[in-house]
Amino acid sequence: MEWAKGSARPAASAKSATGTGALAPLLPETTNLAHATLVNYRVMWERHLAGRIGDHRLRELRPQVIASLIADLERDGVGRPTIRKTLGLLQGVLARAVEWGRIANNPVKSVRKPSVVRQHVVRVLTPREVEALRSEMDHRDATIVSCLAYSGPRPGELLQAPLTWPDVLERSLLYRQPKTQRHRAPCA
Repeated sequence: MEWAKGSARPAASAKSATGTGALAPLLPETTNLAHATLVNYRVMWERHLAGRIGDHRLRELRPQVIASLIADLERDGVGRPTIRKTLGLLQGVLARAVEWGRIANNPVKSVRKPSVVRQHVVRVLTPREVEALRSEMDHRDATIVSCLAYSGPRPGELLQAPLTWPDVLERSLLYRQPKTQRHRAPCA
């Protein structure tokens, strides 16, 4: 697939009826996705999909082709989390093809994706451990640790979308999602 220079979108010339061009008009639009997401999709497409399924017509993409794609990716040393993300992109693109009547079924949907096992165990600190940490910190850092430990935001929500006074409710805090700036459920 050819991409417009300096863009996360395919070039207009990539919209042919066969090969990678058959998938180009189905790629996600820039209007509803963050730029970073589109860049990630571009990288996944170019590294993992274009050279493997780029020459297939939509109707040639069957579950067997997708299973072969997975085997190729594994054989080439691509990690399972990356394979799952790549298949997620492809499944989304092919969902649009089904929606638009270009194919009857989404072949990615019926293929078993590689499982991903968490590599590390999350250890939750007890309140006593949190307070021991806080006692060793200055006021600013102790406040950050309190927010993280007691109200449960993702670190990016606390650091990339800082709280403002309207976000501080009587018994809870509202954190904005960094990508969308929308509030998620209050953390009590």
